[in-house]
Amino acid sequence: MNGPGLGPRPRAQVSCLVSFGMTRHPRSKSLGGEEDLKLFGKCNHNYTFK
Repeated sequence: MNGPGLGPRPRAQVSCLVSFGMTRHPRSKSLGGEEDLKLFGKCNHNYTFK
């Protein structure tokens, strides 16, 4: 963008980085441990979003 007689305006980007740990995961009472792990994956993951 150009202002009147000012030339191009500088641009800036603002972002937020969020990290959190997940210590629990969904479980199904109707599945065995191996099936549950295959469907939902293991717990104790760390996630980072931008």
